[in-house]
Amino acid sequence: MPRRCTRRCRNWRATPRTASGWRAMRASGRGVRSRSRRSRSSCRSCTMARASTLHPRAPAGTALRGVSLILALLTAVAVPGRADEAQAEPAPATAQQILPPPGLELYQNPPYIAWPASGPGRYRLTLSDGAGKALRTVDTQENNYIAPQPLAAGDYCWRVTPQGGTAGASTCFRIAADSPKLEDFAQGGLLRSGLRRPFLFDGGDSRAGRGQAWAIKEVEVAYRRLDKVSAVRMKRAATLESGAASLDAYQEVERWSNRLLYGAMLHYHTGQAEYLADIREVLAELGDDDDFSPSYRQSPRAARQRLWTLAYVYDVTGGDLPAPERERLRRRIEAGITDAQRSINLDSYRLRPTNAIHFDGVGTMLAAAALIAPESPLARETLERHLRWFVYAGHPYGAQDGGYFGSGAYQQWSLMTALPAWDAIRIVTRFDPYQHIWLRNVPRFFAYALPPGAPESLFGDGHETAVNPVYALAAMDRVRSPYSAWYAAQFKPSDRKAAVVLANSVQIAADARGDFPAKANAALFPDTGIAALHQAAGGNGVSIYLKADPRGSAINHAHADQGAFLIHANDKILAGSSGAYDWYGSPHWKNWYRNTVAHNAITFDGGQGQPLGRAAPGVRFIDFKTGANDTAAADLTGAYGGALKRHVRAWAYLRPNLLLVRDQLASATARRWEWNLHSTTGWRAARDGYQQMGEGARSLCVRQVGGPASDFIQDDDQRWPLERGKRDAVPWHARFVARAPSTTADYLFVLDIGCRSLPAATLEQGRLTIDRYRIEVGADGLLSMG
Repeated sequence: MPRRCTRRCRNWRATPRTASGWRAMRASGRGVRSRSRRSRSSCRSCTMARASTLHPRAPAGTALRGVSLILALLTAVAVPGRADEAQAEPAPATAQQILPPPGLELYQNPPYIAWPASGPGRYRLTLSDGAGKALRTVDTQENNYIAPQPLAAGDYCWRVTPQGGTAGASTCFRIAADSPKLEDFAQGGLLRSGLRRPFLFDGGDSRAGRGQAWAIKEVEVAYRRLDKVSAVRMKRAATLESGAASLDAYQEVERWSNRLLYGAMLHYHTGQAEYLADIREVLAELGDDDDFSPSYRQSPRAARQRLWTLAYVYDVTGGDLPAPERERLRRRIEAGITDAQRSINLDSYRLRPTNAIHFDGVGTMLAAAALIAPESPLARETLERHLRWFVYAGHPYGAQDGGYFGSGAYQQWSLMTALPAWDAIRIVTRFDPYQHIWLRNVPRFFAYALPPGAPESLFGDGHETAVNPVYALAAMDRVRSPYSAWYAAQFKPSDRKAAVVLANSVQIAADARGDFPAKANAALFPDTGIAALHQAAGGNGVSIYLKADPRGSAINHAHADQGAFLIHANDKILAGSSGAYDWYGSPHWKNWYRNTVAHNAITFDGGQGQPLGRAAPGVRFIDFKTGANDTAAADLTGAYGGALKRHVRAWAYLRPNLLLVRDQLASATARRWEWNLHSTTGWRAARDGYQQMGEGARSLCVRQVGGPASDFIQDDDQRWPLERGKRDAVPWHARFVARAPSTTADYLFVLDIGCRSLPAATLEQGRLTIDRYRIEVGADGLLSMG
């Protein structure tokens, strides 16, 4: 997602540097205040957006760059990157969660049953039917179980007893007649029968004559622009583990890979001899041995890139290589597979499969093994040991309802990282990763929560990036559903990246539909912890997004933003999250971007909020009703690390333009409460409230109806500046600050989207009357339609 460079950027002073200094500068008095912008200065040299690594430990810039085939292919013109996963700080240790989670409407069949590892690592699993009758008992040394055959439709429960321990609580699930299956149980062998090279194109002829000439032309242009990178330069670049040098050096690895990838697909689609000659020249520079270096341990991203590139070339052009060269290439791929297994330590990883770097590494390793399996006993053994587990386990951060833990931007980027491996596995083996329950639900999640034209990617790192249709369409072309058909219909075939279209036999979705496939204009995604409320689902009018995730900010790339909300209208941000993803671990990232104060959420006593790096136990949506109007509520108490005795935030969306937000707060210590609101522009006093300085539908009005007497304060004076030429798309920070500390508060605000009227509101005896609506303001903290 390249960003256009700007000529000037803010150069705020990054002070104060202490918590006490921060609180002192955040303390405010009475009245409406507006702090003007500081003088601007010229920025350092501006580069185009760099690539971010796609996993929960990645350092990143706002844009994604290639870490696998599809990513490499997305960049028809190489642009600088600013990501290196080796720079990332270790994420907090995360245990295997209990799967499948309760409350889903549809499970895959058989389901992936998993639990946290404990004790000596021996377990007894008991599977029962819905009436409690034991169906099977299994002793296992792994903390997961996959039934060898599909289960009959019905209700099931399971529980696990560790060796020498007591039985855990039962967890139940339902299998429906149409629950998706991840493998072809009628297929006898591991590999699909009737395979012909190239496997990735189903052994078929080029699609050059099938309306893809435009794509071939674009990839040819990109190929001609590539600089030639020698094997020596590529290997030297791949050994750099961290620091700014590695960010630039990785471009050498990428250019080396693209020369092979583009050349292979162009050779297949055009048959021109020059592409094959170039491929042979690049491979010859690697030498006569079968060495695979630098290793995965030294640089996971570079190793993945090289392993997939070599496997792709082996499949797509290997039949045209002389036998000795093909054999040498196969041995080098085998060395890469062995290196990945050794570096990842797969037996240990399978007990706690929560490292997404290794998920991508395992996926690439298995995809490469699938492509050489007919000629390689090592590859077949690797597939037999790990492929079924990998497909059923799925991505560690893919929510069962189709979302992604921590970050909407990372959902898009992570999908694009994994697609090449999933494509190869589906094409070559009896397994279909796209039938995994996460991926089956991705189109619905995108349709409601990451719709076409959305100016933000929800919450978490990279939230300020607009939804990228390239990433979305790649997923929609692979997971067919009424939602993916609707999503794809919003774009032209040529809105896809040309090299993605040419990469393999996956066809552009043809079953388009113009109408939104559901009647509901709002949807709750409880596993992800997000609710999406729309004026009209599938339209570009008002969209409101709410966050309540019990994982809190313990998931890397997540923010301390429980209870935050976003407001979009006509594909523009009216209320959003502040800051931008300059780089992983930057001063801005640590001290502003991830913190509660940078989001539309409650803070107190000078910007104190939810602690970073912690789960938010008990946080969940406790109310969600949709109809002509919508209500939702979340218990956010556990997000504040014990600082609050109670925090319930409730919302009521009165279509088309009114949003009510209520906060019921309690603390053992008197707090000076702060109600934060971030916007693209400043505010002016208007009609007993405040109006955003926009025009028509691009404006927002806010009025406090209930709660402690507060002062309205606003500024765009960010104390933790962005680096590398990044720009904050939501720079204006307004907040209502309580004039006096208190142990309890019950705030109620009305937001008028588009500033149509900001109608008068009366709150009496637990009932709010506004316009033609009557809303019950209950003692439980909820809002209910009267």
